Amino acid sequence: MESLPFSDEAPAITVDIGRHRLRIHRSTLRRLDNPMFVRILVNPSDKGIVVEKCTESTAGSYRLMQSNARKHSMEVYSSSLVDEISDCAGFDRYRTVKLLGLQIRGQSAVFFRLASDSTSVCTS
Repeated sequence: MESLPFSDEAPAITVDIGRHRLRIHRSTLRRLDNPMFVRILVNPSDKGIVVEKCTESTAGSYRLMQSNARKHSMEVYSSSLVDEISDCAGFDRYRTVKLLGLQIRGQSAVFFRLASDSTSVCTS
């Protein structure tokens, strides 16, 4: 996986395990062309997360507030989603982890690797 510098332009998500919150940063939303709906997929075998643009009828979709879609990040509160991410990556409870991603070529989707040994992870 290609290493990315931490910057405002790199697609990013933050996983706040203690608060069961996943924040999709504005830079990621821009890479997805400021969608109205996104879907978050966790792949335990590849140890990765994909955030993709989708439609309202897509199973597991999250709706973005239209006024916030272009200006702010999006927060998803889900204990089951965050627990799945934490278990997949082996992250400690009550930890906040920022992941940088790579846009999947030719798709409205961004891939985030779940590995604490990667330079794409910043923790607090």
